[in-house]
Amino acid sequence: MEKKLYHISDELQALIDWDNVMSMPRYAGGHDEQMKGLFKGAKVVAHWNQGDYQGTVATCVKLPDGRFLAYNDYYGSCSGCDSWDGATDIEVKKLCIDLANGAYIFDSLNDVVTFLSQEEFDSYEWRECAKPLLERIKVWCFICSLERIGFKQRKDSFSYLYQHKPFLFELEFDNDNPMFVNSHVYTVGEKPDATIKSALPDLSTHVLDLETITYLANVFESTLKRLCEVVIVKSRNDMTHSALAKIRYKV
Repeated sequence: MEKKLYHISDELQALIDWDNVMSMPRYAGGHDEQMKGLFKGAKVVAHWNQGDYQGTVATCVKLPDGRFLAYNDYYGSCSGCDSWDGATDIEVKKLCIDLANGAYIFDSLNDVVTFLSQEEFDSYEWRECAKPLLERIKVWCFICSLERIGFKQRKDSFSYLYQHKPFLFELEFDNDNPMFVNSHVYTVGEKPDATIKSALPDLSTHVLDLETITYLANVFESTLKRLCEVVIVKSRNDMTHSALAKIRYKV
């Protein structure tokens, strides 16, 4: 008999972070804070909000004991179609318990990926959100590789920095489509001297750091080439303006 990839259990109710959840704002549109902050000590692996006026929101987290959870919920645009909008404390507790009781519990991230990679699902909600959530899980694995290499996350942003003097490299992920990144290079100041946009490689949950380094080397080579183009154009313009100014002065 084939082993089931996940199970559900009401034991997760004991892991709900009530102090955190009860203090969160209650509004329509996806209750992203509650989805990401539902369980004590859980690390958010991936989160997806459909972004329409109504739809599905889905989250994957890693528990402190190493297990992974995946769960989704419906949201609306007003109190008439979204239970979180203006909910009372009693209503919020019920909503949180329902989320915990319906969460899928996995032993490993590979099991989560296998589940989300299916073509058919028993529930409509997973058919809607499985692929977008899977993409974001793969991006999370890529980011873990970045951090092992030495990248640091820019505070309060979806960007990662790497210093190699005299250059500062930045990978800025697209919030709407994190499979694409803007690669920036800085020499001085707070504005990038050059930027290119590129797609991430075909990611998996087994991201090899050497493959990440090869990808980064190619991306930053392209960005530095763009920087050279910018410097050449600026230098040519500066020299031309200087020459014209002296000619006019002599005349």
